[in-house]
Amino acid sequence: MGARNYWLDLFTPVTWQEFLQSGGKVSGFRDSRWSALQKVKPGDYFLCYVTGISRWIGLLEITSEPFRDTAPIWKDESFPCRVKVKVVAKLTPETGVPVKEMKDQLSLYSKPLAERCLGLAISGAHRQSGRQLTERP
Repeated sequence: MGARNYWLDLFTPVTWQEFLQSGGKVSGFRDSRWSALQKVKPGDYFLCYVTGISRWIGLLEITSEPFRDTAPIWKDESFPCRVKVKVVAKLTPETGVPVKEMKDQLSLYSKPLAERCLGLAISGAHRQSGRQLTERP
């Protein structure tokens, strides 16, 4: 197996609960993320971020190739672009890691913007769930 890659997986507090209540075995994305999801491989990790509370809340290992499915998992959207996952670590909303504590370690943030307004920096990523994350040099 090659080097493990890390990817952003965004949840709301509600979709995180729905994911866990369904067994925490499948993560899903909107149709617009299908091409990005094709880069995800078994053995890669999703770093799970919960919007609204600005916290990292879990780590998922990808265990399958991407596939399409509309079986109900989430109440308000189907998130039909999916991969099977295994929960490696999960935190509660209260114990999740505040995003500000990791801003210097992730390429997700441009440092000048993160220093001025971290909320805006992560907001821009919301439209890019499935984005690959890398460490800063």
